[in-house]
Amino acid sequence: MRANQTFIAGHGDSLGEGLTAIEAPTLMLYSENDLVFAPESVRRTAELIEADGTDVTLETLEGNRGHLDGVVSIDQASDTLRAFLQ
Repeated sequence: MRANQTFIAGHGDSLGEGLTAIEAPTLMLYSENDLVFAPESVRRTAELIEADGTDVTLETLEGNRGHLDGVVSIDQASDTLRAFLQ
């Protein structure tokens, strides 16, 4: 599943309840310079998903292109992506 700023976990429930209901292992890639998905929000989202023991892998993409680092710097996470999908 790809993140989308219009998606609300829980479909009307609280965001925290929706995120803690996630049971599938989750991979989150983000950039510290992202202005669309603020890094502190990404980390907090990971914490909420992990709260009930769900496995979350959080990896930072390095770069200076903000949100676009998720596209142009994705090769940095190739090993992590490969391992996650296996």
